[in-house]
Amino acid sequence: MKKNLVIVKKILNRFKDSVLTLSKHKTLSENNVSRLCIDHCHITGKIRGLLCRNCNLGIGNLKDNINYLKSAISYLEREKQ
Repeated sequence: MKKNLVIVKKILNRFKDSVLTLSKHKTLSENNVSRLCIDHCHITGKIRGLLCRNCNLGIGNLKDNINYLKSAISYLEREKQ
C-alpha cells in the first residue's frame, strides 16, 4: 500500500494544478490522498489527473463520452427549472 501511495503522491505533484477539477467537493489531505483514482484515457492510456472515486466512476459509467456527459448535464439542468 505504501508503494501505491508514493505513486499517487508523485502523480499528485505532477498534476497539482488540475487535481480534483471535478471533485472540488472533496478536501485533499494526507488521510484521503490514497483514496484518489488515477483517471486516464482508455484509448491512449494518458493520465488526465486525479479524481475522487465517485467522479471517476461517473465518467467511466458514461464511457468517457462527452455527448453522454452533456446529455446528463442537460437532464440535470432541466430538472432544476
